Amino acid sequence: MIYDENRPAPIFADLENHTYRLQDLCISGEDYHLCADQAYLLMNFLSATADVVRLVDAVTNTQLSPCDTGNLVREPHRCYAVWGRDIRCENCISAKALSTKGRVSKFEFMDGHVFLAVAKYIEINDVPYVLEVVTKLT
Repeated sequence: MIYDENRPAPIFADLENHTYRLQDLCISGEDYHLCADQAYLLMNFLSATADVVRLVDAVTNTQLSPCDTGNLVREPHRCYAVWGRDIRCENCISAKALSTKGRVSKFEFMDGHVFLAVAKYIEINDVPYVLEVVTKLT
């Protein structure tokens, strides 16, 4: 999901309607296996402190957003659009995280600002994705 000041993400807006609580996410250690509604809760939790929180399909270069209904919705733009690019990043941390099933980070420089991007391999409903968390540092 791309950060938009005019449309902030709902931070646990309807938490009482969810089956899972934050401690039910079981995201400690190396093993990240979630269902879509758990991913929705996790991403909304992380969006309280990060500028961009998104799911990336590094094979197709697309972004997905989990819904509170338990579905994943494919976004209409490519993942690299957030960086103002027309092609895949030369140093694509999502592709590296996917291929290693691990975590990768990088600094990105854009418009005089520095961003820290962290990509973590996760599985949602047994399908591999990458969770990207981006924080503006300057």
